Amino acid sequence: PPPPPPPPPLFFSTHKPAYDIPLRLVGSEMCIRDSAIEMGAERCLVQPSMYFFRKHGVKMEIHQDDFRAICASRDGLEELKDGISLRFVFKYSVIMGIPSHYRHMNCDRYVTHDGIFIIADEKYQNDAINKLGLCRANPVATPITTTRSPDDGPELDAHDTHVYRSVVGSLRYLRAFRPDLGFAVKELSHGLKTPTEQDWLRAKRVGRYLLGTPQTCIFFPRGSQVHGPITATSDSDWAGDSVSRKSTSSGVIEVCGCMVYDLASSQSIIATSSGEAEFYAGAAVVSEALQLREILCFF
Repeated sequence: PPPPPPPPPLFFSTHKPAYDIPLRLVGSEMCIRDSAIEMGAERCLVQPSMYFFRKHGVKMEIHQDDFRAICASRDGLEELKDGISLRFVFKYSVIMGIPSHYRHMNCDRYVTHDGIFIIADEKYQNDAINKLGLCRANPVATPITTTRSPDDGPELDAHDTHVYRSVVGSLRYLRAFRPDLGFAVKELSHGLKTPTEQDWLRAKRVGRYLLGTPQTCIFFPRGSQVHGPITATSDSDWAGDSVSRKSTSSGVIEVCGCMVYDLASSQSIIATSSGEAEFYAGAAVVSEALQLREILCFF
């Protein structure tokens, strides 16, 4: 007898597309985009990778040669799949419901009744720890305690410089899924050109912090609506970088109490007062909040 039908679905994604001549000539993303618009999708102006089929309530994100779609009903996703299959040859994942698990952008995503967990690939965390030689080290509670200074000591030799850059590369990947690493990764990135012994010690501190927080991830709780309120919070440290005398802009954006964006970056110009530094930090976070508002209004 045939297997029982799957439970009510929520979304699906594509993987390993079978390219045909139009995809090779003009690019897969452009072809999928044009087909989605032809099928009735509206394109988000402030985030062009997002599309909305209002008739069926299907939301779709296109990223290069694959896409993901989500809908409250199976019928909407089936119709989207049939329409795209008339134009391209794709290998689709199964239409998934709750609970489910899938991989996207090199990270694991677990969909549960409570919300969505996004967990970075542990390979990058383990690579950083192993390259720093910290497999048996003691964990620490914070990722960084000191910032760079003009007296950071001699530069690393060629071998350690290569290892340092490789470690920072892994940490820069983890930073997208670990907001708690934002400031530390920013500081370590300053030393990519000519890392010093103090940069190496700071990198080892981040490695020891990773040892104590191996399962830290992003969690989006499930809610009845996501259109607001939007809360944006910013802060800065005036001239916190003792080498360049630049300040750091930091902040978070929350929707209905759930953090959806975080910022930790050096300001591009030197602020001449603490008020000026705070203004630049606030402007950086508010600009992202305005974009987020437009995206939520689009859906």
